[in-house]
Amino acid sequence: MKVMSEVRKGLNSGISMKCEMCNFQEIIWTEDPHNEKMPVNTAAVSGIMKIGGGFANLEEFLSTLDIPPLSSKTYQKEHNTIATAWEKVAKREMYSAAMEEKQLAVQAGEIGPDGFPTLTVVVDGCWAKRSYRNNYSSLSGAVSFKESLACFIRCHLSNSYV
Repeated sequence: MKVMSEVRKGLNSGISMKCEMCNFQEIIWTEDPHNEKMPVNTAAVSGIMKIGGGFANLEEFLSTLDIPPLSSKTYQKEHNTIATAWEKVAKREMYSAAMEEKQLAVQAGEIGPDGFPTLTVVVDGCWAKRSYRNNYSSLSGAVSFKESLACFIRCHLSNSYV
């Protein structure tokens, strides 16, 4: 077998091999395409998003490891897919938390004059921010709701949402 070329799709590489006896050619990928785990490109972008980083941070990290970085287009595609999934899960979890708070209000007898459960919400939030003459703003924040149900929400904001 002879190595002919390499095909890159983000962090996933395919090595084109050719048999010198029968001329059979095959591309062997560094990641199994039938694997049900999170693809390497998705995992890399998700990881950098979780720590509040972006494309430049991932590019710098991969360069430090001497790994060719994702293209901006590939990063953005993965970012949009992940952000959409996170938003969907966040909405579902917030709805679930609201229903649990409603149930707690009913159990505590906190019913308003109109017959609806009343939710007393005391909110205290924080938003990490620092400025060294270039107005750097953090990409994540934290909020806590009521003492009976504490929720930690970490948001990643992109310019497309602002």
